[in-house]
Amino acid sequence: MSAAPFALYRRSLGNFRDTMSIVMRRFAVRPARYPRILWSVWLIAWVLLTVAVFLRLDAGAGEM
Repeated sequence: MSAAPFALYRRSLGNFRDTMSIVMRRFAVRPARYPRILWSVWLIAWVLLTVAVFLRLDAGAGEM
C-alpha cells in the first residue's frame, strides 16, 4: 500500500490540531459574545436565503 494516504491523514490531522489550538487560544483570551437576535429573524433570513439559492440553482438547471 502506498504511503500517500498515510501522509495525507497526518497532514489533515496536523491541520485540524493547528486550527483547534488557534480556536482554543482565541476563546481563552476573549470568549465569544453573540447578539440576541429573535428566532423569527433567523427564520426569515434562512427562508429568504433558501429561496434565493433555489431560484439561482433552478434557473441554472433550466439552461442545461
